[in-house]
Amino acid sequence: MDTFERITNCMGGLEPESILCPRKDGTWYIDSVTDELDRGKYVWSSLEAARAELIEAGFAVSADTVNYAGDYCVTHLATAALLAARKAKSDDKFAKAERGYIRFGACPKSGHSRNSRDDCDEAGVSVFDAEFVGNEYRVFADSTLEVTLNLVRDRPAYRVYGERVGTGADDEPVVKVSKSIKI
Repeated sequence: MDTFERITNCMGGLEPESILCPRKDGTWYIDSVTDELDRGKYVWSSLEAARAELIEAGFAVSADTVNYAGDYCVTHLATAALLAARKAKSDDKFAKAERGYIRFGACPKSGHSRNSRDDCDEAGVSVFDAEFVGNEYRVFADSTLEVTLNLVRDRPAYRVYGERVGTGADDEPVVKVSKSIKI
């Protein structure tokens, strides 16, 4: 098995965890959202063989199954350490940050974002939760909002002030904007 300095997901983010899965024929394989561990790239004849080779290549394998299917969690230790170091550095930087909202792209003049999925207006403007230290920011996004964030993050960023008036179709905050400032 190859060894890796780090493992990334299809969006370029660090992805230390994958799943070790049994097949009906008794073999085991990695199920992963990464290119490095593409599904079916590595196959083992037994759980013991998989565990031994993965550990040798710098992974940890959970002692117990993680779901009803009998899968095991596989963690790439170097990637997990790199992710933890980045998080600690970010946490230090934002320790005294101010919470607020950020939007990528100017706020609609109408004061309402368009929910294209349901073909209606939102109650206000869709934003992301964020923390700010001066003009630097850290966006909070779950896996659903992470996809949206990756689609819009190349647009100009705006610090948005206002009252939260609801939740959008992607579970994002929706705000009645009182002020927005381009960052």
